[in-house]
Amino acid sequence: MKLDVKPSFVKMEKETLDQLVTEVKETIAVVDLHKKGKGSFGLIDLWNIRRNGKSSQWQDEKIKRSMFLTSLNKTRFLLNAGN
Repeated sequence: MKLDVKPSFVKMEKETLDQLVTEVKETIAVVDLHKKGKGSFGLIDLWNIRRNGKSSQWQDEKIKRSMFLTSLNKTRFLLNAGN
């Protein structure tokens, strides 16, 4: 196992360090994230995603079976045509 150890202290100029640690006082806008309405994503939405995923998975399997049977029938036809 290769270990790449880097130094834990970074060298920088005093002005840069002072600029990084200076406290900035700003006003932050408050947004109401819990407002009522259609904008929320709830349990029903999760249920629908899960249900639709199972449905599409079943449809994919149905298509694969159909394609397999089609190719199997073509093979049987070609084998019977050779007799």
